[in-house]
Order: sequence, then structure tokens, then C-alpha cells
Amino acid sequence: MTIYRQYDDLVILYNEKFARPGQMIMATLLDQGLSVQNPIRLDRHTEPRPDLVVARRRQSGYTDRHPDADDVLLVVEVADSSPRHDREQKAPRYGKAGIPETWLVDLAAGTVTVYSDPGPDGYARAQVRRRGDGLRSALRRAAGGEDRGAADGGPTLDVRIDEIFG
Repeated sequence: MTIYRQYDDLVILYNEKFARPGQMIMATLLDQGLSVQNPIRLDRHTEPRPDLVVARRRQSGYTDRHPDADDVLLVVEVADSSPRHDREQKAPRYGKAGIPETWLVDLAAGTVTVYSDPGPDGYARAQVRRRGDGLRSALRRAAGGEDRGAADGGPTLDVRIDEIFG
């Protein structure tokens, strides 16, 4: 299987895991919105298209605008041929915008890097997870938004790395 086919398959798998009714993840995300390869607005001139975005749900939806950094709880980027670009360019950009957490799935390495603690220079923390490890996202609101993470009894998202890579 080529890396591009693996990338496509993994994005489809993520979509199924996050969006399939009846899944535990879907129950976690009932209060949130899931966007697959759609734009998010980081600033006036920057609207990247992450592979997956978990954003707070708006009553009016996003018909009038794309989600911005204050709306986004989690970004997932699947890196096939570009892990260096995603690690050095995309992740810092998301952190500078205040997105609480980004997961970089590196297909070639079989790892997920979890970026957290956003700030003016990007993310302050990066943790690499491998097969056998678990991931937990508190799905916290971005700076300026309501923080309803795990410490406050808000939603959490638990995923095993083995589930990500199949």
C-alpha cells in the first residue's frame, strides 16, 4: 500500500471512528462538531484545511463563517509525506493561534505527537505516543472560551494508538 493510499484510508478511518453513530467517541462529541478537511480561520490571512477538527457546536452552525481558533478544541493532521512540514510549520501555527491541542499522526513513524499548552511561540509541550500507548484529550476550549476540560467534568476523548493505526 502506498503512503498516499494509507493516508486516504486513515482519514476515512478517523472519520468513521469519530462520526459513526453508536461509537463511544461519538457520545463524547455529541456537544461538539466534527469537520473533515474543511477550513478553519487562524487569522485574517490564514485558513488551513486540517485533516480533522473537533470544534464547539454553534446553534447557527458555521454557515456564516469558518470555525476560528476560539471554536476549535482539537486539530488532527495526518502526515504522509510531510511530517517535517506539519511538525515545523502547521503545529506551531495552530499553537500560536491558541488552539488547545493538535495531534500529528506520522504514518511512516507509526507515532502520534500530541501538542498542547499553546502560546505566542507555538505549543510549549509535545509528547510522542506509540503503539500500546493511549491518548486523552480534555477537549478544552481555546483561550477566551469556556474551559470545560476533564478537570471541570467536561468531555474527554480517549483513543488507543493501536486503534489509530489499525
